[in-house]
Amino acid sequence: MSAEMLKQHGWEERPAGVWRHPVAPLAQFTLDTAMEIVRRVLTQEEQNNQLPDEEWEPLPSDVAWQEAMCNRVKEGGGWGIPESKSLFLLQPSKKIATMTLGDPKVSVNFRAIKTFKKIGWTVEIVSEGAKGHEKPTSEEETDGGKQEGHS
Repeated sequence: MSAEMLKQHGWEERPAGVWRHPVAPLAQFTLDTAMEIVRRVLTQEEQNNQLPDEEWEPLPSDVAWQEAMCNRVKEGGGWGIPESKSLFLLQPSKKIATMTLGDPKVSVNFRAIKTFKKIGWTVEIVSEGAKGHEKPTSEEETDGGKQEGHS
């Protein structure tokens, strides 16, 4: 493991060889200690990710990441999971995530939903092809390629 890998996991190098992470911004670690923390978290994540969905629970690192992401997204902003073709539209003021497209039974979606609930959010699931997210199948359906609100 290298310093570059720590940076990929959200760690920040400070003066005098001190490393910090946004989950615990006041804590300071040496490079070796920070790398050991990441190694342990990655091992725990690997073991947790092999559990069946019904036994899987979000790890503290999953919860911290989800909270940080939700705190950065503006009202009406989105977060997507490409592997499952899912999109979550977020309303941070109400702590509501509306899931569109994708299948809520796909493992990564199920786990995202469970993590949203763990941080106190409500997840509303809208079926595939939800209004405003349909994909036209022909030019005729799009009035010659021009939809309302699009040019």
